[in-house]
Amino acid sequence: MFETAQPQMQENLFATFFIQPVRMGYKSEQAGHDVYEDVVHIRIKSPGDNLTEVVREASELDKRRFAHQWAYFQQSQSGEEMVIGMPVTEWAAISRSLAEELRAKGFKTVESLANASDLQLQSIMGGSGWRTKAQAFLKQAEDSALVMKQANDIKRLEAMIENLKGEIGRIDDKPRRGRPPKEETKED
Repeated sequence: MFETAQPQMQENLFATFFIQPVRMGYKSEQAGHDVYEDVVHIRIKSPGDNLTEVVREASELDKRRFAHQWAYFQQSQSGEEMVIGMPVTEWAAISRSLAEELRAKGFKTVESLANASDLQLQSIMGGSGWRTKAQAFLKQAEDSALVMKQANDIKRLEAMIENLKGEIGRIDDKPRRGRPPKEETKED
């Protein structure tokens, strides 16, 4: 998480912009594993009030309202790339220390590790093994994504069928308008 170093006061409030990884539901479902995207957030505090703090995704209004802080944040982010994928820090197959080592060497996502060349992995102990594990993890996730998608589609279709059955039941229960049907007479 990156924050602007020096918050500034605006309207008697301190505001700082920062990057927070956010799990993308649809993309995660499609990939079969958690997919995160970096999203700009804002933290707003009132001076002298240590109990109240607002932290949320930054809106265009926030960027205009706290224009100086936004400009400072943009300037500090000029060389930083936005990360899309599963962060190595969220991958359960590796230790926290290895995750930090990978991040320090530029491998921020499992996808970047899986696509790394032998040359890129030279400085990492067991690098090609970790690449193979990352590739296997992503392949398994891709395969399970299809199964999860099919299961979700089945649930969605079952819910639609139940809704339609309910609609049909309500239609059948409604009294009919117009003349009642003729009664059949018996001819002897």
